[in-house]
Amino acid sequence: MWLKTYILSGFCILFLGYECIHYLHPKHVTAKKDLQAHVKFLCSDSLEGRLTGTRGEKLATQYAANLFHQLGLEPAGDHGTFFQEFDFTAGVSLGKSNSLSLTNKDRTIKHLILEQEWRPLSFTENHSFETTHLVFAGYGITAPAIGNLPIYDSYHGLDVKNKWVVVFRYMPEKISIERNHQLNQYSSLRYKAFTAKEHGAKGIIFVSGPNSKVQNELIPLSFDTSLSGSGIVAISVKDSILDDALKNCNATTNSLKNLQDKLDYGQQYVTAELAGIKLVGQIDIQQNKQRGRNVLARLRVGDATAKLIIVGAHADHLGRGSVSESGSRENEKKLIHYGADDNASGVANVLEAAVTLSDLKRDGKLHGNKDILFAVWSGEELGLLGSTHFIKEFIVKSANMSLRPAIDTDINLDMVGRLRKNLVLQGVASSSSWPKLIERANMKHAIPIITQNDPYLPTDSTAFYLNGVPTLNLFTGSHEEYHTPRDRPETLNYEGMKQIAEFLVDLILAVEDESNLTDYRQVAKTGDRIGRGFRVYLGTIPDYASADLPGVKLAGITKDSPAELAGLRQGDVIIQLAGKKINNIYDYTFVLNVLPVGKPVQLIVLRGKALMTLMIVARSRE
Repeated sequence: MWLKTYILSGFCILFLGYECIHYLHPKHVTAKKDLQAHVKFLCSDSLEGRLTGTRGEKLATQYAANLFHQLGLEPAGDHGTFFQEFDFTAGVSLGKSNSLSLTNKDRTIKHLILEQEWRPLSFTENHSFETTHLVFAGYGITAPAIGNLPIYDSYHGLDVKNKWVVVFRYMPEKISIERNHQLNQYSSLRYKAFTAKEHGAKGIIFVSGPNSKVQNELIPLSFDTSLSGSGIVAISVKDSILDDALKNCNATTNSLKNLQDKLDYGQQYVTAELAGIKLVGQIDIQQNKQRGRNVLARLRVGDATAKLIIVGAHADHLGRGSVSESGSRENEKKLIHYGADDNASGVANVLEAAVTLSDLKRDGKLHGNKDILFAVWSGEELGLLGSTHFIKEFIVKSANMSLRPAIDTDINLDMVGRLRKNLVLQGVASSSSWPKLIERANMKHAIPIITQNDPYLPTDSTAFYLNGVPTLNLFTGSHEEYHTPRDRPETLNYEGMKQIAEFLVDLILAVEDESNLTDYRQVAKTGDRIGRGFRVYLGTIPDYASADLPGVKLAGITKDSPAELAGLRQGDVIIQLAGKKINNIYDYTFVLNVLPVGKPVQLIVLRGKALMTLMIVARSRE
């Protein structure tokens, strides 16, 4: 292996090996070899899985920018560069002012050791507190009756208003499979915190319990892609600390083991004396802000007022599995998640389309009235952050700049490296033009194609569709290696990627040949992106890029949905639903879990600066 350095516009980037730089030659030669080279570089160990905001993401985006520069494309990012930057919250860390002390009934004070005996949770509220009111609330679960199974309520007969609750971390160990299914969706840490808050509690203490047999009793300060607070102080404490406190209360039968045994064999609630214990502390959790960046390059085809065809794919992936979406096995979770199919394959296709179309323009063979904007997005895995930032910036600037071009279409590629039988084209119903354009583009390739109408997808095209842009997403299907370290370059079908790259170019040319703007069609949807598995459907599409705001901001409303009938609009912020305060996306999903079907409930939203009260009737999903 040898090293070579290229200097570009003040940036110095190190490429590893000839395969990673051969595309810089002026003539595009073999698409298959080029696709392999792009994927190999993007999946190299030095990029460490391309997590948004990391050095790996910067190397990946610089790689794309270097190619666009070499092709002579026009920078379309910030301040005359190829890059468009955006800020995001990347995680949480412990601040300098965390403390917790426990005074027992005999007035002995124990100052607990942070990270050894206690730890705040990532979604806790930052508060100083002092309380002498602790209540044991079993597993902290309230679940409605299902079929023959009665209501399960850990809070039965308990008054926890303005008090702190102590709950076990998981679910009962010895319950039936049916009971397990009933409790499962109400047993997450966030849901338990939400339930405690709904019962009026000020704080919640999680203990693992001896029967759980965990290796680490303290809950990790894990990465949370929304990082919304829970509206309640939430901490994790070692079993021995609470066990000693129980014994100090002179309740000889009250040990964590005794209490957990009773609950594990079917009791919903048990009595535990925690009187006389004083808890004093301070929580200091800091959100870590980072900056990600998109790559934007424009190929001029039309005149100064030309419309834009956007051709994009996301370059970011999961790093070393540090985001919650990792599907890795336990022994893989800290390994590099290479993301060859997801989505080095899509980026490679976008880069090759840029090469081919640039060659056509140079040879005088590219004609049309629409410019092409090549985009390499970041932040997709964290909630479409980069593409959402772009569209918001574009809309703001469009309002202030009369010559700002309109977006004609968005063509997105996400996971196109595993062509087996069919290429899947998603979002076809977003425009009446897509069927004829697809047919025209595929005439000389004859790739077996499956079309899907739904434009509401968990990928970057959705950010455009929700803002009135016809979209099409290219996809070759999911697989067992998805979101694991096993999604590696050698698993891809490069011959299939070559076919898709050639089809993509002809699809873009077909859109170019359309003299008019591609028409936009609003599509009805049968389910929310959030809440899969819920029995209710509202038709709201949350704006995940606005997760730091109080409430839930809506990126869009699906056609003919309960949300549209209720009068909800894009940009509304839901702050209350069915009498429950909505602080974040988690509160929203928790309320959806128990929302009645067919019964009007009150909805309070913030529209601009005005509060509005609406009535909404949830529809059954089935």
